[in-house]
Order: sequence, then structure tokens, then C-alpha cells
Amino acid sequence: MSNLKINRNNYLSNVVAVNKWEFQYMLNKYGKPVDKTEWGMTPQTYNAYYDPTKNEIVVPGCNIIVPGYERQLPDDAILYSIIGGSTIGHEITHGFDDQGAQYDAEGNLHNWWTKEDSIKFFTKTKMIVDQFNQYEPIKGIHVNGAATQEKTLLI
Repeated sequence: MSNLKINRNNYLSNVVAVNKWEFQYMLNKYGKPVDKTEWGMTPQTYNAYYDPTKNEIVVPGCNIIVPGYERQLPDDAILYSIIGGSTIGHEITHGFDDQGAQYDAEGNLHNWWTKEDSIKFFTKTKMIVDQFNQYEPIKGIHVNGAATQEKTLLI
């Protein structure tokens, strides 16, 4: 990032400069082997992700900060249940959902679901869509149930 120039007086020029830098950074990766050591987010980002191309789950260090415990660490049981139970539990499901189905165990773009798997999956997810379509948080306005799903069609 040493060639990224930031100007303390002009927010818009900083946004443009960062976008140009990021675009060039991505272009420089084109045609080269995947850097399997690169993370998709910074350690101070409170989030996590599953990367199907590397078949890995990344939980940045910031996830040990628990609301209500800002200046201290919670006991191990709370920490493990948050990171292990909910965060890793959530992220691991992405390896087997309609997005994860597109990548094999080696991270190659290869759909490993059978046609029957896809039909069963989308039959079940249609139930969720139908359920959410019934919700009416504001009179006359219904939730768009399809927006709760990924847009991938594997059938």
C-alpha cells in the first residue's frame, strides 16, 4: 500500500485513490497463482468468512471482542460458544450450501451436487421463501422471500 496516497483534506479524492489502488491490486493478481496466505479481511474486522477456493474459514482476531466485555475477555465458555458454536458453525454451512456446492474439496470450480441434491435443496429453500413472503412488517408491504436466498441455480 506504499504507493497509495491519502490526502487529509479531501475525502472524495481519498475514496477515488483507494478504489484505483484496489483495482490495480486486483489486476496485478490476474493470471498468477492464488495466494493461499492472503486473507479477505483485516484482523480488526468484526466478521468471519468461508472461502470455498481455499476450503477455509477465517475468523479475524477482532471476534474475541464480545459486546458487554469491551475491556476484558469473557470466560472461555462464552468465547468458545460465540466463536466456535455460532461463528464457525455458521461459516461451515457455506461449504455445503448452494455456493459451496460449486467448489470441490480442492477449491476448484466444480459442482459436486447431483441433480437430485439440487432439487431437494431448492425445494427446502422454497419453503423459507414462501414463509418470508407471508411476513407483512408494514401493512400492505410484504417481505421479498427470494431476497433471503442466494441467486445461484444449480438445476
